[in-house]
Amino acid sequence: MFLIYNVNNIFYPDIMAVELPNMLIAGLLSNRIKLVYALVMIAAIFTTAFSCGFSFLNMRNKKYYERNAFIMCIAAFFCAKIGFSNMINTCFPIFGYFGIFQIIVVVTTLKKWRG
Repeated sequence: MFLIYNVNNIFYPDIMAVELPNMLIAGLLSNRIKLVYALVMIAAIFTTAFSCGFSFLNMRNKKYYERNAFIMCIAAFFCAKIGFSNMINTCFPIFGYFGIFQIIVVVTTLKKWRG
């Protein structure tokens, strides 16, 4: 973590306008390293998407599994048009507020449960 942080600080002004700044830095080293980094990033994205999508679909009604999977694929296509940075800038605060709400609900439920 500290190594990546320090390298990003070295290239700080140049990487601000790039979607994947570490991809730019890897490309400065060599095209082969950039390709390996890209493959690792794609693998990480797909494994996360598959695991989250599969678990979400299994929580839903099994009767509509294929329909829900199709809807998720269409939604993912449109979400991909938003851009990674824009989606992160939008989703992080929303999920942060949702997490705070969940903590409040858990704490109040525990207080009621205990007495």
